[in-house]
Amino acid sequence: MLARRLTVVSCFAAAAMALSACGGGSNTTTSVTDMTGGNNPGGGAPSGSSAPYSVSVNGSSFGTTPVTVAAEAVTVGSQTVSLEARTQVGRLPGHYRVFDTPGSTSGPALELRYFGHNQGYNHLQFGSWARGNVSPNLGFQIGEQFGAFLAPIARSTPTPVSNMPTEGVAIYRGYYSGYTDTGSSVVTEEGRADISVNLDYLVSHPRIAVTLWGSTRRIVIAGVLTGNTFEVDVTRANEFVSGVPRADAVQISDGITVESANSGGMRGGFFGNDAAEVGGIYQFTSSRINSAVGAFGGRRQ
Repeated sequence: MLARRLTVVSCFAAAAMALSACGGGSNTTTSVTDMTGGNNPGGGAPSGSSAPYSVSVNGSSFGTTPVTVAAEAVTVGSQTVSLEARTQVGRLPGHYRVFDTPGSTSGPALELRYFGHNQGYNHLQFGSWARGNVSPNLGFQIGEQFGAFLAPIARSTPTPVSNMPTEGVAIYRGYYSGYTDTGSSVVTEEGRADISVNLDYLVSHPRIAVTLWGSTRRIVIAGVLTGNTFEVDVTRANEFVSGVPRADAVQISDGITVESANSGGMRGGFFGNDAAEVGGIYQFTSSRINSAVGAFGGRRQ
């Protein structure tokens, strides 16, 4: 039997950034579970046709805020954000806001950054959210609650393990969105995501590396592939897989200094036939960062 092979791609096409909100599809909703297991105690992708992931921060601790993703709306806790023009912030694609008091233009609000059909994804929908306060002079000020999520688009499923390539190298390009609490403030993270999948590293030890290019910092996360999913935990970096160190790592650079995370990592998986798209969520802490969470997705080039 011939092995499925990924080929190296050295160039990529920029994703189309449509200004219209995501639409279409069925009204089927996908409940999103916690990164560390949640409704799926085994962690990773739940059994069945969906593979949802989510993580949130409430004050100084990581937790789980329920997130449900539907065809044209995302519900965070008990608050729903409709993906339509009336909730869109300015002309930014995939950027939405709803106020606690309907009809308000200032006060407590929920902001959402969403990526899905509207940015050209066929299998994934992901993004980040934050609760905060809007004032006429200062705009949206992020509070102590924020998070990230990833789920398959309706009727899409994780790539069957039998359809996963077994050798070669592939490049995925896409976007990411999240938040970082530096101790003095919570800042929005958003930019390009580059994902490299190397199945030729060792037959029993395939690797994934995710580089997230933000406006103020770069985040690089590396870890191990298992079937159609991946998991990174920096506290397990020195463990062995088939006689080879896992070498899980999260590195953060602000252009001046480079540091490693002291806890956290990422989870995610592949979606669509022959691993057409890949996505995941991350969470970590470091000596300079109280907490960081986000989600990313990419299409194979």
